[in-house]
Amino acid sequence: MIYDNQQATADNVRKAFEENEDLLYVLVAAFTQSGKTGAMIALIKYYIVNALVPPENVFIITGLSDVLWKAQTKDRCPETIHSNVFHLNNLNGTFKNVVTGKKDILILIDELHIACESGDKPQTLAKVFEEIGLSNPDYCYENNIKFVEFSATPGKVLRDRKRTEERFHIVKDTPPPNYVGPRELLKKGQLRPITDLTDGMEAWRLIKFIRNQWADNYKYHIIRLPKKMNDKTTAKSVIKRCAEVHGCGLFETSLDLTYAGDGTIDNIESILSVKPKKHIFIFLKDKIKCAKTIDNKQHIGIWFSRYAKKYSPSAVIQDLRLTGYNVPRDVFIFCDVDTVRGYLGWWDSNFQTPFDETGRATRGLDQWAVNLINRDFQPLRTTNLKWFIFDTREYASHFVESNFKHINYKMGSAPYKANGENECNKTAKELAVSQYQLSKSKNRFKRIVCGSDDKYAVYWDGDNSDAPMEIVDTHLASESSE
Repeated sequence: MIYDNQQATADNVRKAFEENEDLLYVLVAAFTQSGKTGAMIALIKYYIVNALVPPENVFIITGLSDVLWKAQTKDRCPETIHSNVFHLNNLNGTFKNVVTGKKDILILIDELHIACESGDKPQTLAKVFEEIGLSNPDYCYENNIKFVEFSATPGKVLRDRKRTEERFHIVKDTPPPNYVGPRELLKKGQLRPITDLTDGMEAWRLIKFIRNQWADNYKYHIIRLPKKMNDKTTAKSVIKRCAEVHGCGLFETSLDLTYAGDGTIDNIESILSVKPKKHIFIFLKDKIKCAKTIDNKQHIGIWFSRYAKKYSPSAVIQDLRLTGYNVPRDVFIFCDVDTVRGYLGWWDSNFQTPFDETGRATRGLDQWAVNLINRDFQPLRTTNLKWFIFDTREYASHFVESNFKHINYKMGSAPYKANGENECNKTAKELAVSQYQLSKSKNRFKRIVCGSDDKYAVYWDGDNSDAPMEIVDTHLASESSE
């Protein structure tokens, strides 16, 4: 089932591509557990049903290594694209082999911030993209390859995507009224400050909170264990403290310890679906990350995030696993609340306020952006600029098809609005004279753009080998360089 908000997000992505011929990357910013997979399916449906992309050319990939993500994604996708769902372990093999040399491709990237760092020691996703040409805009334009990227915490990728200017667009997902996310949890007091449970007093306070909140209304209490195993903050120490306090008479029950050491959590949903007959603590070590949706929340009391002296902001947000739908009013999440407030500020600023944007460069910094930063990239700056201004779209389209038919260059349906911060207020003539978007890159010697005056400029490098030898239908223009 595709819900209205998911369809609206898919429509906004589709419209963004239709309205800008230069667009390569659309980033969908969506809260955790808000239903981004449904938006993916709605978008895929549109492209396949309208024969814009064949099913075998639609790919859903992620940098996550968790096999749960792959199984969960396939379960939610139409069977026709099951073979094109790839996670981290498949990217450098099957995915690379299948995609290399293909044209007319739609690639959807889930959790785009994972395995994305580039540079001297690139992570898997960045490395694969570089090797098969997906980080080269020229290659993507030539082969009609588009990217739709999804994340609640795009962080450094968003920072680098902003440097790609006209090739990038961001869509803000709007969840429905029944969605419970970080904002709703914060307003309702369901977010609590995280503490160090290796401290006996803090463990005591947590157990006491559970007794006061639920008494004999028994719940499951999920505690994520810290990673470090070689100092005071250890997994064993957390379990020990909670067990000691638990057995001190706060609950009149025997203390049972069960250890599942094989790492299997396939049955956790079936466990959580049954109301417990006593308070049960579930300790997690590196399980139930951003790949996992918890459907059975009704019997959960607390979710205690991993404690650390220094937090990764994105990790704090991604660990809000009890967001989404059917979230009980008496569920409490212990986390770094200040980070959540900063995240909501970033969201409300339309992603202008930085949030977790420091660190190495990512694959979001494509080859043109790298060249621009390195100052090797230069605009065309031709001395033989040809430009024509048209009062209507119809005149501009007819002129383009008459003069560039030898290279099969058509205007299409896009409005071609300039979207750079310094260009969006310029008239069509000002954009043409400034040689907006012309570059030495392949097939970038010609441009069409609609200015702030709603007139259309068609301009090109007259010295280029693909430039028209003879210009016709010049009478349609209201102004020109000729």
